[in-house]
Amino acid sequence: MTEALQQEISDFIRGSKVATISCSDGSFPHSFCCFYACSEDGVHLVFKSKQDTKHCRILRGNPCVSGTIISGSATAFNNTGIQFEGGIVRNPAWVKQVYYQLFPLAVVMPGDIYTIRMDKIKYTRTINGKRIKYAWTR
Repeated sequence: MTEALQQEISDFIRGSKVATISCSDGSFPHSFCCFYACSEDGVHLVFKSKQDTKHCRILRGNPCVSGTIISGSATAFNNTGIQFEGGIVRNPAWVKQVYYQLFPLAVVMPGDIYTIRMDKIKYTRTINGKRIKYAWTR
């Protein structure tokens, strides 16, 4: 993958704000939507959630996740999005600053900060009905 394409994918992820995340306790999948901030390198997503939510209870037992991010102006003939796989990791030092800089009102909301490290990304871009797909693996 070229450096320009890596930059395009990273810019797309950093330019979006909402992800759909899926996790599983081994019996049935569970999905949730969240606002996220993205690391400078484009491979860490940071979100905030209360510990007593179903997804946080599941993630404590199984940190593996998958998810999607799609452009807000998506149509069948013009859209951009990613599918990803990864896991919850220990919060790096920079996460709170990155999250609260993007969502300053979240400082007063209860909840904990979580970090997802994306290990696989499939990037799809459709322009005028022509679909192009790229894959990245850590």
